[in-house]
Amino acid sequence: MTIDEKLMRLTERHEALTGHVEILTQDVTQLTNDVRTMRGAMNDLMAGFITLVELVRSHDTASNGWRAASFSGLSYPQFQLKSDSKSEV
Repeated sequence: MTIDEKLMRLTERHEALTGHVEILTQDVTQLTNDVRTMRGAMNDLMAGFITLVELVRSHDTASNGWRAASFSGLSYPQFQLKSDSKSEV
């Protein structure tokens, strides 16, 4: 195999690898966007859950044999998700 053939083969490999890296970069970008979308949905879900917990706390359900005070250990900061930042993903 001549040097020109080796150089041609090396160039072809480099081009193929470059194409694969571009595809992987696009995939990572899409996954990053998906994670951010899911994080937003999870934050919305947790906010709804916290609202529900606060509603239960505000109502005395003694007629069912238990009280909303059983939820007194729950607070919003325990459920708060990390903020969306570029350094996390």
